[in-house]
Amino acid sequence: MTITRVTIAALVALLGTVTPAAAQSGDSPNTLGLGATRQALEARAANADAREAAAIRTRLARGDFRVGDRILLTVEGEKELSDTFTVGLGGQLTLPLIGNVSLDGVLRSELQDYLTHRLAQNLRDPEVRTRAFVRLSVQGAVTHPGYYGVPADAPLS
Repeated sequence: MTITRVTIAALVALLGTVTPAAAQSGDSPNTLGLGATRQALEARAANADAREAAAIRTRLARGDFRVGDRILLTVEGEKELSDTFTVGLGGQLTLPLIGNVSLDGVLRSELQDYLTHRLAQNLRDPEVRTRAFVRLSVQGAVTHPGYYGVPADAPLS
């Protein structure tokens, strides 16, 4: 039971909850967490200590997506492209009709616009919706330990 609470507390800390002080200062998950924009991260890096700035610059260069991450993609009128896809080796997303799309350097906040632009190279005026999932590891004295995909913007408690 204690291990489960510690794991959940660590996950909540990792995913960036908003404390009252953070909410008042404007440092919310949408500006600095998983859904952070490139502009917000660059501004934060400019004012951060050297270690934090290096981590932010690495994130900006590599992007947010890793092998095994899952993305729910919905493209209006395109059944084959409306599915959940898994990020493969080298940060590649393999899409039917399109082929490999590199997600190298793409942030979660940029995903929908990025995929809309890429799909527009093959489709006429695609209407695209995306939802990125993160993998959470649930361990300890729980009924169903393992990895679970949850939406990046899902509140955890």
